[in-house]
Amino acid sequence: MKRRIAAMAMSLLMVASMAACGNTETTSSSSVASVPVEAVSSGSESLLDTVSLSEQLEELYKLPLIEGEYKLSDCVKLGNYKGFKLTKTETIVTDAEVEAYIQTMLSQTEVQDENATAQMGDTVNMAYVGKIDGKEFSGGSSDSADLLLGSGQFIDGFETGVVGMKKGETKDIKVKFPDDYSASNVAGKEAVFTVTVNSIKRAAQLTDEWVKSRKEEGVNTVEEYREARRKELQAQDDNNDDDELRTDVWQRIVDSSTFYKLPKKYEEQAEKDYEERLKKAAEGYGLSLNDYIAAAGMTQENLDAQKKQYGYTIAQSRVLLEAICEAEGLKVGTKEYKEELQKVAENFDMTEEELKEQNGEEDVEQYVLTQMAVNKVLDYAKITVKKVKSTDNEVSSSSSDS
Repeated sequence: MKRRIAAMAMSLLMVASMAACGNTETTSSSSVASVPVEAVSSGSESLLDTVSLSEQLEELYKLPLIEGEYKLSDCVKLGNYKGFKLTKTETIVTDAEVEAYIQTMLSQTEVQDENATAQMGDTVNMAYVGKIDGKEFSGGSSDSADLLLGSGQFIDGFETGVVGMKKGETKDIKVKFPDDYSASNVAGKEAVFTVTVNSIKRAAQLTDEWVKSRKEEGVNTVEEYREARRKELQAQDDNNDDDELRTDVWQRIVDSSTFYKLPKKYEEQAEKDYEERLKKAAEGYGLSLNDYIAAAGMTQENLDAQKKQYGYTIAQSRVLLEAICEAEGLKVGTKEYKEELQKVAENFDMTEEELKEQNGEEDVEQYVLTQMAVNKVLDYAKITVKKVKSTDNEVSSSSSDS
């Protein structure tokens, strides 16, 4: 399955949220709680949570914004980024982790019996349309939504209404939104959801027969399945460990550098990009941006503050990246760039053309250059490897010069 990059500019992105502010210098001149599934969900997660406020931002905001063209030397002075002493974690997957993962996979087995009815503990995929006073409301519909019965994910009365339904069955479920529900447009109101069950998933037993039914190439027995899942989890942990190291590297570069000014065009563009991503996220729920932020318990003031933080951190990251690229001679179109671009495309399971089409050529270039810059700093670093189990118990450590 292809890994879609929500916004490759967040590469910098990944680093904008990595970096706080580093050293700054100024001079006198110087679900819908999410409305249903999320419309009927009692949880609350949002893209708005990706940027958190920090006291460190006060120093960042003191940096003047430069209009028009700028000299890089007027914006940032690189610190000594050669010879960082770093610690890389190498996580070892445990038997318990493998078994827990397998149990999750077993729970996602679709029930084949056409007469089977949904029970507590089943995961039901459903389509639904919500109406208040006979009219559909924003964010109250979905063609495909998963619900773990008994999880408490949806408002009272919804899950119990689904219990007993069969695959393909359609039913009206009456509910009442809590008076203090986060989305004010539905809070305290009665609603009717017309629900159709698309499928029912229920925990299966781990047997050779079940493994074979998965039709995974080269995996036909329980032991082969366990080993395949171990390798899968280990690959995920390896990627996470690598991301953690790269985050640490970037933060150290930020902390060792001194910032004087930031290009206003970068800050303004980043704010626009941030709001556009929120709009797209809102559209995914069938909501306007205003309804989306309201349902997430946000105000316009909160949103403006987060846009400003994102804008400044992206602008800071971009000038820092430009400085490293200038110091190391990193450029778009070089052999090194093309090799890194190929690696990135493979990592996201896309062709280079698909990568650029989905994310924009400029964002792809920024992402690839960021990877190249971090690679350079890692080459100069002294790295200590610390092996740990997934339970965070240290196993052993060793060091290596990169």
